[in-house]
Amino acid sequence: TVSYDYELIFALGSFIGISDKDAILRLIEDVELYGMDAISSGIILGWVTEAYEKGLISEEVLGTKVAFGAVEGYRTVLRNLVRQPNQFYRDLARGLAYAVKIYGGADFAAVLGGNEMPGYHTGYGSVVGFTVAARHSHLDNAGYSYDQSNVGPVDIEKLTDYLIEEEQIRCALNSLVVCLFARKVYDLETTARALDAAGIPMTVEDLEALGRKIFILKLQIRQSMGFDLRQMTIPKRFFETPTLNGKLDRATADRIMERYLEKVEQLVVNPAN
Repeated sequence: TVSYDYELIFALGSFIGISDKDAILRLIEDVELYGMDAISSGIILGWVTEAYEKGLISEEVLGTKVAFGAVEGYRTVLRNLVRQPNQFYRDLARGLAYAVKIYGGADFAAVLGGNEMPGYHTGYGSVVGFTVAARHSHLDNAGYSYDQSNVGPVDIEKLTDYLIEEEQIRCALNSLVVCLFARKVYDLETTARALDAAGIPMTVEDLEALGRKIFILKLQIRQSMGFDLRQMTIPKRFFETPTLNGKLDRATADRIMERYLEKVEQLVVNPAN
């Protein structure tokens, strides 16, 4: 039995032009048996297909022909990613962010913050949110959710405040092993009451302080290891493909990132604020 959910259907289905349910399930099963990440696998397959179409990589290197919607070629690529029969596959197995530095095609690589993107292209909240998040995950700050609730021109102050505040809340919830599927149930007030019932007295303010502390620690760890958010770039494809808020503007995205950086730097210096 093969399980499936939204992200798997996106990455191994619509993103690579496959709509046949049996073909999608075959790819999901392959990825599962190989022990691979489904999102990364699908995004890599999409890039491989376009890179092949543009002549950046050859059939000889791939060991197969690939085309959007053609499942068997994709199954061969997945198998080769595991077996790594040549240098191309050894490079690709290190992730798409690494591979594009060698083979090109960075403009159409669906990668943000070094991670292959999840199935949300909703607006500035998703694109900038993935890029700035501590793990570069949509689950860190839910920028996509902001986009879905705020259709129309972006409010930079409101968006950056949301991304920072939401990630702090999620830092607290994640530290308590609260499943994010239950995040609408376990708001901070309910979480504090649940902890109190278990003999762990905590207030909403305590949880907010905990989330802020964890978030700042993450920022400090990244900084101490040489990570520089200003070195992050957003591929051109994200500005070519319409979102539910229309096409995005790179200059606006840059302004949002810069304002976000200003705010988190202030937070690290003055955590009480």
